[in-house]
Amino acid sequence: MKIDKKNDSIIFRFTYKGFALDFEFFNIEYIENILNDLAKMGDESAVDEVYRIELPVTHPFALFKEKHTKYNKDRYYFAYIKFFEFDGVKYGLVGGKTNYLYPDISFDTLGKNDKRFARIFLNEINKNWDREVLIVNHKPKSDRASDEQLSLFIECFLQRRFHLFNS
Repeated sequence: MKIDKKNDSIIFRFTYKGFALDFEFFNIEYIENILNDLAKMGDESAVDEVYRIELPVTHPFALFKEKHTKYNKDRYYFAYIKFFEFDGVKYGLVGGKTNYLYPDISFDTLGKNDKRFARIFLNEINKNWDREVLIVNHKPKSDRASDEQLSLFIECFLQRRFHLFNS
C-alpha cells in the first residue's frame, strides 16, 4: 500500500482484484470548511447547514431521530459524509443520502462476497469507520419529491467534489 500525505488530503494506492489505482481522500476540516463556505452563500447555494454528529454504537439513531426531527420539520432527507481515521486524522470516505425519520447510515464491515468499495478499502488498510458523521442539510422544500431530489443533488456533489465512495 502506497500512502502520500498532503496538507488537506491523503492518497492511498487501493488494490482490487490485482489492479491498483490511487485514491485521494480529504480531511474532515477541509471538507467542513468548504461546505460551510457554500452555506454562507445564502440563497444561491443548495447547502443550508453543516454539522457533525457522533453516532453511538448502541442504538445509533435513537438520539439522532429524537434530536433532529424536532428541528427539521421542513426537511425529510439529508446528505451525509462518513469518515475513517488514519494517523489521528479523519478522512471522508462515503457520501450518501438518507432521511431523518428512518436513517440508514451503516457502519457495518465487509461481508462475504461484499462489493461495496468503501468496506473493501477499509479492510485492505485494516481500519474501521469513525463514528462521527458530517450532516449536510439543504434549503428546506415544501414537498418530499423536491426535498429528496435536492438531497440527491448534494450527495452527487459531495461524492464528486471530495472523491467519496457511494453508500
